[in-house]
Amino acid sequence: MHTPYHYVEEPRHARLFASPLLEPLSQTTWVAVPLTWLPVAAFLWHWYAASPAASLAGAATILATGLLLWSLVEYSLHRFVFHIDDALPESGLALTGHFLLHGVHHRVPMDRYRLAIPLPLLGWDVWHALFGSGLIG
Repeated sequence: MHTPYHYVEEPRHARLFASPLLEPLSQTTWVAVPLTWLPVAAFLWHWYAASPAASLAGAATILATGLLLWSLVEYSLHRFVFHIDDALPESGLALTGHFLLHGVHHRVPMDRYRLAIPLPLLGWDVWHALFGSGLIG
């Protein structure tokens, strides 16, 4: 997993599943992250702004706190969950889950469809990787 694979020819993406139905479910682009979370943040921001307790200072504090917490959560996930190599159990389920969450990004770092994992489909991907058509990567 820690030895990167570099594609010489197009297409420059890693194929994980033999099934043509499962493969697209395991891909996403980086833009999926802001498209998922910006509407949630906008809704919460609007909800706060419409409340009687809303103030400019409160809005600025919430924005700064949100940016700080987001940065800390992203860093912590990457550092302490995605790179948990030494503490990871040597079981097929743990290794497959770890690979699908982050290992594939290190295996093919230039694959633009593997920079973020489609989290709503993670359960589907793990199930089929273990019991379905099989993991090829």
